[in-house]
Amino acid sequence: MADIDFTKLPTFHSTEEILAHSRFPYARDEFAKAILALYEHKPFLNRLLLEASRTVLGIVIMCLYARYDAADRSTWPTLRLVADSMAAHRLASPSRVHDLVSRLGKSGYLEQRAAPQDRRVRISIPSAKMIARDQDFLVSHVRRQHQ
Repeated sequence: MADIDFTKLPTFHSTEEILAHSRFPYARDEFAKAILALYEHKPFLNRLLLEASRTVLGIVIMCLYARYDAADRSTWPTLRLVADSMAAHRLASPSRVHDLVSRLGKSGYLEQRAAPQDRRVRISIPSAKMIARDQDFLVSHVRRQHQ
């Protein structure tokens, strides 16, 4: 994730600005179409992401991994940090997070690797499959808004 240029992120807009924009109704409709297309004819993915907490879990894992700094142990995307992040938002209990992370691992979306600095600690690493899925998810959210 080190190749992301965070200086080129789009300008922040308030909720009021977004809702007042003349193209918001169109963007909302395109977003709904894109989300429906994203999940269409994918029963396994639909079951895996059935609960909102499952979707948020994927986002949390990707965000924690994006800010991962090997030199700063507090940023290491460990199972504990993932579970604590989910619990802080009351989205899932730690045991539920452990179960979901296990399923993500078994289905090829997530890898658990030993941290190079401390082999006792396991780092949650999104697989290429999870990164591609996240990119599809992000594209479905912003595709038409920039036309």
